[in-house]
Amino acid sequence: METDRQLSVKMLITLLQSEYPNSFVNMDERLLKLKIELWEKEFANDDLNVVYAAIRTYMRSPERFAPTIGQIREKMDMLTEPDKLSEVAAWALVSKACRNGYYGYKEEFAKLPPEIQQAVGRPEQLREWAAMDAETVGSVVASNFMRSYRTTKQRAKEMAMIPGEVRQMLSSITQKLELKAAQPRELPGPPEEDESTRRRTAEIQVLADLMPPPEPYIQPTDEEWIRMRDAALQRLDEA
Repeated sequence: METDRQLSVKMLITLLQSEYPNSFVNMDERLLKLKIELWEKEFANDDLNVVYAAIRTYMRSPERFAPTIGQIREKMDMLTEPDKLSEVAAWALVSKACRNGYYGYKEEFAKLPPEIQQAVGRPEQLREWAAMDAETVGSVVASNFMRSYRTTKQRAKEMAMIPGEVRQMLSSITQKLELKAAQPRELPGPPEEDESTRRRTAEIQVLADLMPPPEPYIQPTDEEWIRMRDAALQRLDEA
């Protein structure tokens, strides 16, 4: 038996099907069922009233095809966070914090919204900016901050697009990697030898024990060298 939430999701899909029939023309019952199950899972932690409002907002656009999940989420973000600070407005708050940022940098940092804190990085950064000349802060620092704030917003938007179960999986993997990195590393031991290698090593050791140690080399004298040469030449002539 279908739950109330399943029925609600099914009604949202039916709404899109009636508005964008060309997007569903090649979709049989099996694919339609899979689409409903996917939407139910993707919006499991969202208020379906907000999803419905996002769909209605999308339907007012000139788009000719049914929206994707990503497009619906963009509309949901627009509806739920209409007053999200722009880059210029965010820098205005940081610039104001820098005026009292040399001695009161910790307090000023605490007053900033979380996304601005993330773009700034750390409280001490406000103190460093406060010690710079106003021209540098108003040009170079402002430009770098707004670029960082733009990246921070984009990353937060992308993270919001990741399904909850995927975020949990990524968090679990990250924790395991951190635990592994924190453990002391053991030095690798000598490589294990197979049976044939061990046998050959033993044979070499036995032969080394049986062979007499090599005699030290003694440089022959000139007379000995002449005698050895003449003996070698004689053997050569006899051959």
